[in-house]
Amino acid sequence: MAQGNVILEDTRGSLVHAASRLVTVLGADDLVVVETADAVLVAGRDKTTDLKKLVACVRDQDEGLTQFHRRVYRLGASTNLSTAASASR
Repeated sequence: MAQGNVILEDTRGSLVHAASRLVTVLGADDLVVVETADAVLVAGRDKTTDLKKLVACVRDQDEGLTQFHRRVYRLGASTNLSTAASASR
């Protein structure tokens, strides 16, 4: 199953989601691949039950990654915080 800008070649039993970039998978089976503006997750489908442990590890490294979103919505508009920060430099 693929959602977003995804190209799969010789890939079976995988779930691939792309939110902001092109994601390609070649010759890999039974994976979960999730791409967002903040991070990319690649995991075996049999390991998705361990996701809470992985999020805890990420939180230990950088708590902001698990608490804040890059995109902020205000009264019908949205701002990408990473783009706004780069433009102000």
